Amino acid sequence: MPPIPSAILNWINGQQLSALTEAVFDKFNPHDGTRLCHAARSRAEDVALAVAAAKRAQPAWADMPAVQRGLILHKIVVAMQERQADIARVVHLETGKSYKDAFGETGGAIQLGLF
Repeated sequence: MPPIPSAILNWINGQQLSALTEAVFDKFNPHDGTRLCHAARSRAEDVALAVAAAKRAQPAWADMPAVQRGLILHKIVVAMQERQADIARVVHLETGKSYKDAFGETGGAIQLGLF
């Protein structure tokens, strides 16, 4: 299983970014209390940056033919199918759910993507 990254950052405008304040919070495995990683503690200013980036990107996405947008989403779903076990392991660790339930949850997400 690929390890969970030690830091989970914001993804804004195609880049991983720390919160503007550089604040973080620890994410723990609820099953055994071990620290899994830390994540950016985003504030309103970080959200505003993400929204502004999304607004700038939206016209190009809207101008893209629907079939091409669908193909991009299909590639994402195929990648999720290929990595379902890895995704389920991460869900299992970060939520404390059983692996079986986490695998089922990721399967549901994949099915929604196919729909």
